Amino acid sequence: MKSQNIITGTIKQGDLEVNFVGEDYRFIFIPSQYSPQPILLNNKVGVLEPENNFIKGHTFSGQWIWIYCPEPLSLEPTKVLTTWFYIISTSNIVDCAYRFDSIRFEGGSLNSTFHQKSIKHDFEHEERNMLPLKIEDDTITIPLNNNPVTDLKVYSTVTETYSMTNGSSIHNTGVELRLAFQENTQIDDSKHGFIKHYEGIETLISFMTFRQNVYFDHIYLEKKKKFIDYEKPVPYKYAECFIKSPETIDKLRGTVRCITFNELTPDSMAKLYEIIMARDSKKSSYYVNFIPKSSREAAYINVTQLREVCTSIELEANLAHIHASNENSLKELTTKIKDIIADSQKHNELTEREYSYIQGNISHWSAPATELAKKLFDENKESVSYLLKTINKNDLTEDDIQAVIRVRNSVTHTGTYSFTETEGNTVMVMMGVVYSAILKRCGVDPEDIKKIFEKGFITGA
Repeated sequence: MKSQNIITGTIKQGDLEVNFVGEDYRFIFIPSQYSPQPILLNNKVGVLEPENNFIKGHTFSGQWIWIYCPEPLSLEPTKVLTTWFYIISTSNIVDCAYRFDSIRFEGGSLNSTFHQKSIKHDFEHEERNMLPLKIEDDTITIPLNNNPVTDLKVYSTVTETYSMTNGSSIHNTGVELRLAFQENTQIDDSKHGFIKHYEGIETLISFMTFRQNVYFDHIYLEKKKKFIDYEKPVPYKYAECFIKSPETIDKLRGTVRCITFNELTPDSMAKLYEIIMARDSKKSSYYVNFIPKSSREAAYINVTQLREVCTSIELEANLAHIHASNENSLKELTTKIKDIIADSQKHNELTEREYSYIQGNISHWSAPATELAKKLFDENKESVSYLLKTINKNDLTEDDIQAVIRVRNSVTHTGTYSFTETEGNTVMVMMGVVYSAILKRCGVDPEDIKKIFEKGFITGA
């Protein structure tokens, strides 16, 4: 998201008054000549203390500004801070006290995830040589039980334009997404704060577009306000969030290539968002770090994607409760070895750290990675049949999968690797298997998953 050109203002904390100049997410803090607090002998003039991980001040145009800074800022006597996030109020009379009722995301990568269809032809009132238009609400509402979030709404926007030559016209101009909350929610980066949910929506759009580098044209914080013309309180934009965009902004993918809000049911979308929001918990249920950053990167398979897709496959096999063919025998062997270790511990034959290391390894014993990956592939084979067709295969064998895992192990243990187009093609199919497994957990029908791949979700530009 593009930063404002130049921002100037002042921050007051007790007796400390500091002026600042900001440009492109880089802020310079300079003690004001009017600050009552004198410069100390060691050239330190004091410390700016963040509140809820933000330094709060005013711009010289009278707006509130919140600059993300989770650590205290020592002035010696000046200080430069490069941040990735700051907020500016939309007027000079608003003080939100670090709270909001909803977040509104506008445009950018959102435009690739929703079919805009609020403007339709009004055939009922058609007249000769004239086909009138009508505007319908195309909002999709997704109920969420992710406290404190209540629901997610996505819809298209309509704009009227006028020109001297063509007269008045209306057209769809973009997509907006509103994430609503039960109560005033804090801006900070706590579990329920703005940053956590911003990252959740960013991850959701990344998953749906199959691109890591996603962005939004605008992000606003909203509060509900009672207006005379409306019975219920209406959300209004009181502050705009400026968040540093990826260095490389890729061209938008067409909706025909992406997973859209229109093609998944609200229940499936709600489950997907729930999975994404739980990704940082101890029992993670979401890992797709193989997603390419841009269209250019999507044109080939690199070794990082190979490693990441192997990790994703192992996680999905575990979540699908796929076990070894001889699971009972493996459990019996594991129990016997644990008994031997327990007996050894009684005699202190090794250090506690060594015992802990051995027990940690045993807790991860399972079937060979190749066997688990093959079983997961077999469960999702029909869904990824189109991907198999693109590489002229009807199946993936254990040898195909073993070749990829062998490359992963070589990179991990020796730092060297070499893989061919054959392994690259297998990795591409494995990416599809991971997506299929996640979507199945969200309740998406295998036939609908198959259609997603058939429209070039992974293979298309």
